[in-house]
Amino acid sequence: MWKSGVLVVLALLFSVVALQYFIAPYVWICLAGLLDCIYVALHGRNVVNRAIAVNVGVVFLVLGSFEGYLYTRSGDPRLDEIRNEDGERVKRDEKHDILGWAPVKNQAVSWRRYFGNSLLFDVRFTIDKSGLRISPRGPGRQPEECVLFFGGSFTFGAGMNDKETMPYLAASRHLDKYRAYNFAYSGYGAHHMLAALQHQIVDNIIDCQPRYTIYLGIADHIRRSANKASWAQSGPEFILAENGAATYRGQFRRDRDSVPEMIKARLRRSFIMQLLIERFLVTDADIALFTAIVDSSRRLVERRYDGNEFHVLVWDDNSRLSEELVAGLKEKGIRVHLISEILPGFSDMPQQYVLSEQDGHPSREAHRFIATYVSEQIIRE
Repeated sequence: MWKSGVLVVLALLFSVVALQYFIAPYVWICLAGLLDCIYVALHGRNVVNRAIAVNVGVVFLVLGSFEGYLYTRSGDPRLDEIRNEDGERVKRDEKHDILGWAPVKNQAVSWRRYFGNSLLFDVRFTIDKSGLRISPRGPGRQPEECVLFFGGSFTFGAGMNDKETMPYLAASRHLDKYRAYNFAYSGYGAHHMLAALQHQIVDNIIDCQPRYTIYLGIADHIRRSANKASWAQSGPEFILAENGAATYRGQFRRDRDSVPEMIKARLRRSFIMQLLIERFLVTDADIALFTAIVDSSRRLVERRYDGNEFHVLVWDDNSRLSEELVAGLKEKGIRVHLISEILPGFSDMPQQYVLSEQDGHPSREAHRFIATYVSEQIIRE
């Protein structure tokens, strides 16, 4: 029986190493547990121990298989490769006192994302001196009015070259009338939009009169604004005030060295745990906070910029969160445009409008369709 004990100790040590260094560590942890159970089931001294080992092994097999399946459905951000024009690895982000993080300014880089040995995309993106992804500029004197775009990686254009993003394509049709500013970035949400507006980040960059403000939201933005995204160690924090408005409280802070946070950080490396957080651990209060943040952003731009129209595009995916997000925004009287009504056949086959099975960001076709809709139905001459 001592051999079984040794195997258990080795499995525990292996699990610690896997959590620290392996991609999809819980797949490997379940595999180690399964092998231990197989050994006991084959060499156990009594029927009870062997029966327990078989049942526990089945649990490890099911959990490990499901964990592996979820892993194959989602790309790992650590597989991103960012290089400058000289081929040197560079950082994509830098610390920001208000937003938490922001793209490095004045940088043109190649962005390659891998899933294992498979290349998911290979694109180039350019960040200007203001820290924004470049937008089209017409020749001669620039228009006095402009369009502001906000959102996360969907709006920023993950997996797209500079001239393939929805904001770039939409703005290209109106260069004689409007300029465009893309304030979106990977990992951002509605709380980044409101913080950028409240703290004059937007006003310190633009030199125009905003005519339209367009925010592209996804269900995951609810989780982000509630500080339930495992990868976001900082960012602007808002709370729901008694009057229903979103009130800025500073930066999200986590004591990474505390025992509870260390445990949470390791549990969040499980794709099953991430699924549970996304599907079941988002509360009605989180949804109320999100809608308040969007509504506060709308009220601010309409008050600050005379004649501004605030529009929200929602990447609705038939999930509970997506439905409640849309209902909450409409209840606030916000102009909402559903992606399912913009992209043909989206409701039946949404996967046709994403980059790949391992990367759920919008495809080039999706960017083109949405840009056409924005330029024809929202941005009016």
